[in-house]
Order: sequence, then C-alpha cells, then structure tokens
Amino acid sequence: MISDDRFMFHTFDNWLMHDDFTGNIISRNNIEQMQEQCKQRLENNVQLITADGSIDCVDAPDCQEEVVASLHFAEITTALSILADGGCFVVKMFTLFESSSVCQLFLLNCVFEEVHVFKPATSKRGNSEVYLVCIGYKKETQYLPELLQKMKENVECINILPLFPKSHLPTDFLLQHEICARLFMNLQIEAIESNIQAYEIKPTRRQVIYKQHLRTHTANEFYTRYKVSCIAEEDKILFSCPNTNENCKSKPFCKGSYSEREMAKETTMEERIFALHRTMNNLEKMLDLNYGMNFMKKAKFQVHQFQSFIFIVVLYLRNCLVAYLYIRL
Repeated sequence: MISDDRFMFHTFDNWLMHDDFTGNIISRNNIEQMQEQCKQRLENNVQLITADGSIDCVDAPDCQEEVVASLHFAEITTALSILADGGCFVVKMFTLFESSSVCQLFLLNCVFEEVHVFKPATSKRGNSEVYLVCIGYKKETQYLPELLQKMKENVECINILPLFPKSHLPTDFLLQHEICARLFMNLQIEAIESNIQAYEIKPTRRQVIYKQHLRTHTANEFYTRYKVSCIAEEDKILFSCPNTNENCKSKPFCKGSYSEREMAKETTMEERIFALHRTMNNLEKMLDLNYGMNFMKKAKFQVHQFQSFIFIVVLYLRNCLVAYLYIRL
C-alpha cells in the first residue's frame, strides 16, 4: 500500500473516480461511464491499457486466484470495451490454475494477435504474479460485441463462472496453457525454497559483499542498456512539493507468519491477555535497562523525562492487565 498521495493530489483532473467516487470497475455503470469518458476525451483512440489491480488476500493466500477472479474479469471487460483496434493491453494476473483464468486467457488469445506471459525481473521471485502482454487488438472479431454485452451484465456477480465450456477449448491451447502454468509454478517453488534456505543459513561477509556488488552492477547495466536518465527538476510534477518521504512510510497491518496468525485465531481471550502481559514485562525490562544505561552515560534530562513517562505507562498497563486477569479468573 502506498500512503503517499501527493502525485494523485496534483494530477487529480486526470483521474477518473466515477459518479460514486470509488474508482471501482467491478460495476457495470462505472465501466460504461469510463467507456463514455474515453470516447469524449480521447475520441475512442485508446492505444494502451494497463491493469495491475489486486485484492487483499493476506488472510486467504491459498485462494488468491479465486479471490481476484472477479477483478480480472472486470479489468478484461473494461479493456476490451475501451481499447481501439490494434491497441495493446497489459494485465497482471497470478497463478493460472482455475477455469476462470483458463477461459480469460483463451478469450484474449482470440481477440489479440499476440499474447505473451511474462514474469518481470523487477517482480519478487517468490510471489505468483505474472503479466499478460496482449498485442494487436482485433476489435472487429465476430460476436465480440455480443460477448462483451453479456460480460457487462454479469460483471457484478460474486462468483464468476467460466466463460466457455471445456469442450469449446482447443486441445493445443490447453496444452500450451498447462505448460505455461507449470513453468511459472516451478519457478515460484524454486524461489520459495531458495528463500527458505537463505533464511536458515546466515550468509558470510564475502557473500553479502558479492550480492551488493551484483545488485549495483545489475542496476548500472539496466540504466546503460535502456538509456534511463533523470528529467529536469523543474519538469517534475512534484517539483514544488516538500519531500516528505519519511512521513509516508507505511507499516504492514499484519504481523507474524500466516501460520502464527491462524493459530492466534484459535486462542482464548485469557491466552491472548497472558501473551500481552509477557510482552509488557519484556518491554518493562528493556525500558528499565535502557534507562539505567542512559543514566550512567549522563544523558540529557529530557530523555530521562520521556523514558520515565513511557516506563510509568507500561507499568500502568501491566497492572491493568493483572487486575483484569484476577477478575476473570
């Protein structure tokens, strides 16, 4: 999640939020409104559409493809309704195992001259995201308008059913799709196993230095090969805005691993309070130790005063927890 909205604030006229001010495209009215806006502003000459939306799946990582299926359905419906003939479409997807994903890829292969599946080098190796790059939109494909109309009518359905029956999918397409899905599946498995191994085995100093040099060399090669250069400061949209990067750092909502979060759901209220009580005790010990060390180092009075306040707050909260436990038990 990006908590910095300065760029959006200074380019708000170029954003389309629809009448309900949500920007939600899983809505037939919003899709049709976006189509009308593109017709008025761009004269139906949209040559490139990118769609990299997703839905938070932190509590159901094993159902990610199923959860985002409705969003991908809406993204494809919107893109095929707006894109000009010969245009290009780039959409982010994840694993390609579900029947809905198979049918969506088949549809894209039918209405585009080329469809490529990529895993960019800038995408984390351990996640399942892939990007479909569709080139050469064939807007005059037979029966496409009727199909798009049906897709718009069902875009708000919670459970997106497959667009086509399996009997209508060519065998050679299914074979290619299976090869593609297995390829990225194996790459992800390899990356996850590598991450686990790297986590368990502490790298040596030489390995750390080597990886740092490798990252630097890779970045420099990217800049050189693709001729990346900085734009002038006065040409930047946020040129006159103060740099507040330190205030825009977001922290994750969830802590711990998925297994730990699932185990926490099964614990009782008393067990959670005992765990919190242990945490407060550890925090009290840490603050007490830091306070003593700072006192020995003759730290400033303001630092002592602040730490004393924190120390008192921790003691108060701990005593409240103890009192609550006595009452409950």
